[in-house]
Amino acid sequence: MIRNNFASKAYRAFLLWGISTTIGSAVCTFVDATLVGNYIGGEALAAVNVGTPLFLFFAVIGVTIASGANVLIGRQLGKADTQKANRLFQEQLTLALIVSAVCTFVGIVFATPILKLLGANAEMIGYAREYAMVVFFSSGLFILYQVLSFSVRSDGNPRLAAVSSAVLIVLNLVLDIFFLGVLKMGIRGASLALCIGKLFSVLVLLTHFRRKNRYLKLGVRLPSGKTILEFVKCGFGMGSVFLFQALIMGIFNQLLIASGADGTYHVALFTIIYTLSTFGAAFFDGASIALTPVISIFYGEKDFSSIKQTLKESVKWVAAAGVSVTAVFILFAENIIRIFGMSEIANFQNAVLSFRLFSVSLLFTGLNTLLISYWQSVGKNFISSFMSVLKSFVFLFLFGIVLIPRYQTVGLGITYICAQGLCFAAALILYMVLSKKDEKQIAGFHENTRIFEKTYVISIDSIADISADIGRISEEWDIDVKNSYFINFVIEEITVNIIKFALGKQNKEHYIALKLTEQNGRYSLRIRDDVTDYNPFETEGDDIDNAAIHMIKTKSEFCDYQRKLIFNYLNIKL
Repeated sequence: MIRNNFASKAYRAFLLWGISTTIGSAVCTFVDATLVGNYIGGEALAAVNVGTPLFLFFAVIGVTIASGANVLIGRQLGKADTQKANRLFQEQLTLALIVSAVCTFVGIVFATPILKLLGANAEMIGYAREYAMVVFFSSGLFILYQVLSFSVRSDGNPRLAAVSSAVLIVLNLVLDIFFLGVLKMGIRGASLALCIGKLFSVLVLLTHFRRKNRYLKLGVRLPSGKTILEFVKCGFGMGSVFLFQALIMGIFNQLLIASGADGTYHVALFTIIYTLSTFGAAFFDGASIALTPVISIFYGEKDFSSIKQTLKESVKWVAAAGVSVTAVFILFAENIIRIFGMSEIANFQNAVLSFRLFSVSLLFTGLNTLLISYWQSVGKNFISSFMSVLKSFVFLFLFGIVLIPRYQTVGLGITYICAQGLCFAAALILYMVLSKKDEKQIAGFHENTRIFEKTYVISIDSIADISADIGRISEEWDIDVKNSYFINFVIEEITVNIIKFALGKQNKEHYIALKLTEQNGRYSLRIRDDVTDYNPFETEGDDIDNAAIHMIKTKSEFCDYQRKLIFNYLNIKL
C-alpha cells in the first residue's frame, strides 16, 4: 500500500509560506533596532523596547480574533459548509474594524500614561512618545494584517500571505534607511517606515479576494456576543502569547530600570535579546500558524490519521529549528550584539553570557508554542489557554521577580531557561495523558463507523486496483449492487478525467486518496487528489464526459467539489 503522504505534503506547503510570513515581523524588528541603535543611540533603542508592547498588544487582538475565527472557518471548510465559513469570515472582519477604531482613539488620548506604565523613564519618554504616536494612528493596520493573513491561508492561498510579508520587509528596510539615514527623521521615521510597510502588505492581502477560486468574500456582518466569545475562546491560546509578552516586557523593563545606574543599558540589552528572539519565534510561530488551517480542516473531516501525521511532521521541523537557532546564537553571540552598536558598553562579556543563556530557552519555546497551537486547533481551548498562560506569563513572572533583581540580565537569561523548560515538562506530561483519552474517543467513533481508506498513484493501471478494492469492500460491508456500481463509477470517472485534463505531460507522480465511510446504513465518499487546481465539474469534455459528470451530480444526494489546503476534494453522499 502506498503511504498516505497528503498530511505531510499539506503541512510542508503551509510551513514554507508560514515561516516566510512570520519572518517578516522578525526582520522588521531587527532592522528597526539596529538602525535606531546605530543612528540615534542607546536611549532611543531602549525607547523602542518600551514601544514594543504596543505592537504585541495589537497582535494580541489581531491573532486572537484571526486564529479563533479561522479555526472555526477551517472546520466548516472541512465539513464543506462554505456558506457558514464565509459568514464567520465577515463577522471577524467587522469585529476587527470596530476594535481597531477603539484602539486608535484610546492610544492617541492616553499615549503618555500608557508609555510610562510600560517603563518609559524621563530619559526616554520623548523618544517613546515620538515612536508610539505613529503606531497608535496605524493600529488598525496591525490588526487587519493578522485577520487577512490568517484568512487568506485558510482560503488556500498561503503564498500570497508570504508575498505580503516580503513587501513589508522590503518597504520597511528601504524606508528605514531613507527616513533615518537620509531625511534624519529620528525615531519617528522608524515607526513610520514600519506602518507604511504594513499598509502595503494589507493591500497585497486584499488582492486575494479578486481571485475566482476562493470561498471567502469581503463583506460586513455584525457578530453576535456568542460569536465573539467563540472567537476569543478558540483564539486565546495563540493570541494571549502576545498579551503576556507585552506584560512581561513591561514588568522586566521596570525591574531592569530599577537595577542600578546601568538600568537604561540593561533595557537596551533586553531589546537586543527580544529582537533576536523574534527570529526563533518566526520559525516557531510559522510552524504553528501552518499547523492551524491544516489540522482544523482535517478535524472538520474527522481525518484523525492525518491530524496525527501533521503533528508528527511539525514536531520534527520545530525541534530542528530550535536546535539550529540556539546553536547559531550561542556561537555568534558576540558578533550579534556588536551589530546593534553596543560593543562599547561596560560588562560586554556579561551581555554575551546573558544572550547565550537566553538562547538555550529556545530549545523548549518552539515545542511549547506548537503544542498550544495544536490543542487550539482540535478544540481543546481551555488546555491551550491554560498552557499559554503558564508559558508566557506565570513561570516567567515567578522566576523573573526573583532572579532579575539579583543578577540583572544574567538573571533574565536564566529566567527564560527555567520558565520554558518547566513549561515543556508540564506540556509533555499533559500531552501523554490527553493522547490516551483521545485514542479512546477515536476508537469509539470507529466502533460506529466503518471506514475504508487507501491512496493510489493516479494512472490507468490504478483503476483496476481501485475496482478490485471496492468490490472486496462491497462484499465485506454487504453494499447493494446499485450503490457499489455507483461508487466504482464515480471513482473511475473522476480518475480518468484527472488523467485526461489535469496531468498533461507532467512527469511527476500524483496521488489520489479514497475514503469510503458507512454510518447507520448511509454511505459517504471522499476523493482527494494532489494535482493542480482542477475541477472536473467545470472542465469542457466530450459528450460522454459531460454526461458522466451530470449523472454523478444528479444521482448523488450531496455532491460538492472544493479546493482545500493544496488539494482537490470531491465529497459525495449516496
